[in-house]
Amino acid sequence: MAKPLTIGARHFKTKKAAEDACRSILYGYPQGSVVTDPDHRQFLDDLLFRHHDPVGKIGCGVLRYEVRQNPAYPSQTSFYLVRVDGTETDFSFIRCITPTNQRYSALEAMRQAIAPQVIAVVERAFAKQQTAICALTGIPLVSRQEAHVDHAQPTFLDLATAFAENAGGWDMLQVTSGDGVIGTQMADDQQREAWCAVHAERANLRVVSIQANLSLLRRGQRRATDSAEDQA
Repeated sequence: MAKPLTIGARHFKTKKAAEDACRSILYGYPQGSVVTDPDHRQFLDDLLFRHHDPVGKIGCGVLRYEVRQNPAYPSQTSFYLVRVDGTETDFSFIRCITPTNQRYSALEAMRQAIAPQVIAVVERAFAKQQTAICALTGIPLVSRQEAHVDHAQPTFLDLATAFAENAGGWDMLQVTSGDGVIGTQMADDQQREAWCAVHAERANLRVVSIQANLSLLRRGQRRATDSAEDQA
């Protein structure tokens, strides 16, 4: 049974309802803009206090919130905060709503590590011609903003789980997150290089449309791995 969730003065019947409220703010502003609505600002203040490290994120105080393109995933949008001293960082509404654990953090860091491979797939697809073709629907994609990248078999989770098991378990994967670090990253260089090599060798990446990615794949209980919603 779904549990209700309270964020500040707002009450949600389910976690999904809370996530949808966050997305409505995130995608309600153009990339590069400041969150100006006072109610939205208050909601983000309340949301940030649910983060696993609110003191570290808030620092000396939040001056403003912004909606920006995520540098690791150019087609995605993330929340950023700018502090009163001019420093800034990103934060994840998913992290604020759902408590994190080592497995979650490791998966996030592993996604971050292979982001250049994901981006390269899109770049190659559009380098051959002005339009790319969705691997699932056959629909032409006229811009990179319409394209997501999906793992055909083996899935991202299959590859990541096998790598973690080979390393001795999720707890053996070292991760880091903080100011100046976009999202969560693999902290051990050798682990990161080994993971990237395994992924490059075994992953079967394909370009799909955003619609196919978020509807057809989700109905099939699969999720593309290039989402930026679960950043630090």
